[in-house]
Amino acid sequence: MKLKFLASIFFVWIFAFWPLTIARADSNGLRMKVYTYDPSSTPERRAYELCANAEVSAPNLDADWADGIVANCQSDFVLIHYSGYITSPRDGLVSFQSYADDGFWMSFNDVPVIDDWTLKGCSGSNAVVGMTANQSYKFDAWWYEYGGGACNRLFWWNTNGQEIVPASAFTQDVVAPPVIVSPELNAPFLLEAFVNETSVDLSWSSYIEETPIERYAVTWTYGGADGWGVASVESQITITDLPEDTDVTFRVRADNDSLGVYSPYSDAITVRTGKKTVVPEPEPTVIPEPPVIPEPPVEPEPPVIEPETPPTPEIEPEPIPSPEPTLEPVETPLDTDLGTVIPEMPTPPESRQQVLDALMAEAQADDIQIPEEIANIPVLGATIVALTDALNFMGNVGADMTPEVRAKAEKELIAAVVLTQITQFSTNQAVASAQASAGANGSSTRRRN
Repeated sequence: MKLKFLASIFFVWIFAFWPLTIARADSNGLRMKVYTYDPSSTPERRAYELCANAEVSAPNLDADWADGIVANCQSDFVLIHYSGYITSPRDGLVSFQSYADDGFWMSFNDVPVIDDWTLKGCSGSNAVVGMTANQSYKFDAWWYEYGGGACNRLFWWNTNGQEIVPASAFTQDVVAPPVIVSPELNAPFLLEAFVNETSVDLSWSSYIEETPIERYAVTWTYGGADGWGVASVESQITITDLPEDTDVTFRVRADNDSLGVYSPYSDAITVRTGKKTVVPEPEPTVIPEPPVIPEPPVEPEPPVIEPETPPTPEIEPEPIPSPEPTLEPVETPLDTDLGTVIPEMPTPPESRQQVLDALMAEAQADDIQIPEEIANIPVLGATIVALTDALNFMGNVGADMTPEVRAKAEKELIAAVVLTQITQFSTNQAVASAQASAGANGSSTRRRN
């Protein structure tokens, strides 16, 4: 009777507190045990007196109580023990950073990775842990608050940078690794072949797969050879240039090279090739070349005779005038009837003065008269008349001239004599004939001014 009473008391107590236990416990997150300790010293990492009505789990380590109540227990002299499992979604080294006020300690699979069990403000230490993706590691951590402010936070680094370790990383039990279903491809089926002499048309079917088919590998063998292969992105292909009258075996496989996934080969199919039809090549049509029409002879072009360049005339040096020969004076016969001096040859320069003196004396004595036959000779007659008039003038006025005027007049007469001497030589015969004619007629005219 007493035993039944005790059993009923036990079950009443269990069912009375069971709803609270179920409400506070969670398969996700971490289990918590909250203790109080003697404030005379910092606590050790061991069980003390449990705090009544304290929290029994936490989704993660992300609490900043400041000066308030810690974990529904009290504000100071509180010790918490966290336990459970942590799982990383990626492989490799994982960096952790703790912030605690006051002390903090953490281990992975019973191996301590952070030991910062001292009085301090909200700061902490870091650790690097190698983890395998989707594998659970035993997680154990202790934290205490002595007095003043209180915080307890745990970060890690991922591809997005630093972040609070999320609640999804913590569990109270071991997380079974997810079942990874390797992608796979099924073998093609209904392989068919159609022979056309030494070519074979192949076609086949394939399943609709979760893993995409990137291409098909088609292989064939004959005569014990290792075989050949080609790729096709479609479920059909034509194989050409096979040997004649030969058994050829074909197979097909589905591939995904990106994932490295390849299906088994399809069922093999064997066909026999036929004879290759030889189509004689037509003889090439010979197109006769057009007859060669001779080109008409090309008339030679007349030679181009370039004009000869006339020789450049040589410029002969101007002759140096030779000194005039000294001519002996020639006796000039005087016509006593006409009183006219007829020079036979040019008078030398040295005897010109004597001639002028004689002429001047004759002019002073009496005027010189020129026959009309001589006066009418072109150019010469006019010159002789002009000269005679000058002499006559000089003879008539010579007595009245000053020596200076007379000298100037004689120079002008000398110039006139020189001019007439050029023509006298070539006209001697004409003058002589004129004189003979004048003498025969016996006509003369004398005048005096």
